[in-house]
Amino acid sequence: MDRYAWRRCVTGWCVAAVLVTACSEVRFADRGASIPTQGAAGQSQRVIRTAALPAEIEAYRDRFFDQDQIIPDSIRMETFIYVRETLRSEYFDSTFSGMNWDSLCTAYLPRLAERKESGAFHRMLNEMINRLGTSHLRITPPHVQHAAKASRRMFTVDGLSVRRMGDDQIITYVSPGSDAHKKGLAAGDIIISVDGSGTAEKSATPLLHGDSASVCRIVYLDRSNRENRVELPRLSRVITTMERLTRAKVTSKKLDDDIGYIAVDIWGINLADQMEQAFLQLTDTKALIVDVRQNPGGVGSDCLTRYIFSDSTITGHQVFRHGIRITHMSSGSGEQAYAGKIAVLTDSRSGSSSELFAANLQESGRAVIVGESSYGGVLNATQTLLPTGGAMLYPNGAVYTAGKQLLEGKGVTPDYTVSMKRDDLYNGIDTVIETAKQILKKALG
Repeated sequence: MDRYAWRRCVTGWCVAAVLVTACSEVRFADRGASIPTQGAAGQSQRVIRTAALPAEIEAYRDRFFDQDQIIPDSIRMETFIYVRETLRSEYFDSTFSGMNWDSLCTAYLPRLAERKESGAFHRMLNEMINRLGTSHLRITPPHVQHAAKASRRMFTVDGLSVRRMGDDQIITYVSPGSDAHKKGLAAGDIIISVDGSGTAEKSATPLLHGDSASVCRIVYLDRSNRENRVELPRLSRVITTMERLTRAKVTSKKLDDDIGYIAVDIWGINLADQMEQAFLQLTDTKALIVDVRQNPGGVGSDCLTRYIFSDSTITGHQVFRHGIRITHMSSGSGEQAYAGKIAVLTDSRSGSSSELFAANLQESGRAVIVGESSYGGVLNATQTLLPTGGAMLYPNGAVYTAGKQLLEGKGVTPDYTVSMKRDDLYNGIDTVIETAKQILKKALG
C-alpha cells in the first residue's frame, strides 16, 4: 500500500475554490483535439470561482455513472483533457519533480480509452495522477461521490477506537458500558477482519461503517492471541469530515507531577473557547503534553499556538504555482503565554496542520517531539468537479514551516521515537504519554 493510500483528503490549508474549464466534446479518436482557449495560444481558459458555477459545469453535479456503467467516449475524453490541463497549469510543482507530465498522460491515453466502465476508468485516472507521488491528490469516482453524500446515513459501532500499529489494526479504546465492552472487546485486541474483509491492507475504521442498525461482524485476537468472533450493532451515525471540523474536541486534564495534558482530535473552527478554558485550567502547571496523534489536520493550529508564544510568530509559508506567496502569523499572548516545558506527541496519522504545528515548535526549540514520524502530507489543496460527475482533489500550493522546511513526503521526525505497546494497552498504559512525562520531568530537573 502506498504511503498516501489511507488519506488523500482536504485537510490542512485547503482553499475553497473551484477551478473550471470550458471543454468541447471530443472523442478518443480525436487525440489531437484541444480545449477552446482565450488569451495566449495553447493556454486553456480557466476561471476561479467561489460561488455559482457556469451552467455547463453546474450540470456536472447532476451527472452520475455507477461503477459498472459505461461512460460515453466524449465525456471520458473531456475528463481526460480536463485532468491533464488542470494539473499542467495548476499543480503546485511546475517541474513535476522531473517527470514529463505530458508524456505520462500520452502513455496513459490508450489505457484510458480501453476503460469504458466508470469504475475502471476512474481507477486508471487515479493510477496516472498517483505517479506524481504527492499527498492531497485524488480522483473520486461519481459513485463514491454519491456514497460520500449519503454518508450522513451511514452508521458505525459505538465506543470503539482503532488505529494501525505496525502491521496490525489494534483497538486503543473501548468505551465502558458500550456494546463492544459488554461483548468482551478490550484495548489491545487485534482486529483481523470486519464483515469478511481483512485489515492487513486496509484501515479497520471505514470497515466498521454500514447501514443503520446493521450487524458488524468482527474477528479479532485477544490478549492470548486466541481468535474470537463478535457481532455488534451499528448504532452511531458516522460524522463526516466537514461535520468534524465544526465539532472538534479539546481534551484537557492535569496529570501527576504537575504536568498538564491537551489533546486535539482535529483542527476545527470551534476550538477557540475550548482552548481558552484548557489553558485557564493548566496555566499553573510546570510542563505540558500536547497530543496530536491521529489528528489529520484541519483549518490551522493558531488557536493553540498563540498560547505558547508571547510574541507574534511565523507559523508557515504558502507558495503557489503562479508566484503568490503568503506568510502566516500567530499573534502570541504576551505575558499570559504558557511558560512551562512542552512535549508534542505525533504518530503516522498526524497530518497537515498537525505536522506544521509540531515542526514549528520543534524548530523554535519550544517543544520536543515524542512518538512516531508524522504522515508527511503538508500541501495546500483545492477540489474541482469533473465532467463525469466525479471530483479531483489536487495540490496547488507548497507549504513550508517557519524555518522554510518542506514537510511534504518527509514529515516530522521525533526527538524521541516511541511507539505504543500492546501489552501496555491491556494494562491501561499509554506508552507514549508515559515516556513524554519522564522526558519532561527530567527537563524540569
